[in-house]
Amino acid sequence: MSLLTVLQETCRKIGYPKPDTVIGNTDRVIEELYNIANEVGQELAQEYDWQDLYVATTHTSLSTEDQGALATLFPGFDRLVEGSLYNRSQSEPIYGPLDAVEYQHGKAYGTNTEKTWYRIVQGNLWFYPALAAGETIGLEYITRYWAANRTQGKFLADTDTHVFSEQLMKLGASWKYKQSKGLSWKQDFDDYQRVLSRDKARDKGQPRAVSLARTDRPKHEDRVPQRNWQVS
Repeated sequence: MSLLTVLQETCRKIGYPKPDTVIGNTDRVIEELYNIANEVGQELAQEYDWQDLYVATTHTSLSTEDQGALATLFPGFDRLVEGSLYNRSQSEPIYGPLDAVEYQHGKAYGTNTEKTWYRIVQGNLWFYPALAAGETIGLEYITRYWAANRTQGKFLADTDTHVFSEQLMKLGASWKYKQSKGLSWKQDFDDYQRVLSRDKARDKGQPRAVSLARTDRPKHEDRVPQRNWQVS
């Protein structure tokens, strides 16, 4: 399950001599397949919230609304897992995301809610109202790092591993290469879609019949109230 094994299997499938190395290989076909393999991995990372891309972490709050850049706070950050933010210090969920209209309404009129909301502004994580400094916030996010034991967003070495199934990566590289060369690719694409659906179905298992989540998780009616604001 490395870059080298993916491309060796892909070459076998397309009828091309399999390489002994990939990085530094000057063979034009191998160079093209290397770029395609990275493209497949990057597309798969965006395709679905794979359990291998989940990262559970904590953040210590600042006493300002702006907590800083998500990319700095959380290495490899791509997107938040919705509903996963909790203030562990207060044993309360953090609701959101708060949109611009709701935020500006609250800033203009004040709020009588005791709930904390999050919003994302220019890639930064904000809390509203601002929390006290030093509170522990638990959350999960999806990383864009799918290669090399989840430390990279692309293959950089022959031995770099990946989080996807070998079959899925091989089929993805195969159909994309054949399509780029005007060869017959639709069967490989159909096989790729079939394996993709299978891997998605197997990825997280069956949902629990009983949830551990609190009954006061964020709901539509829990949005920031548009009336009864206390004017400061």
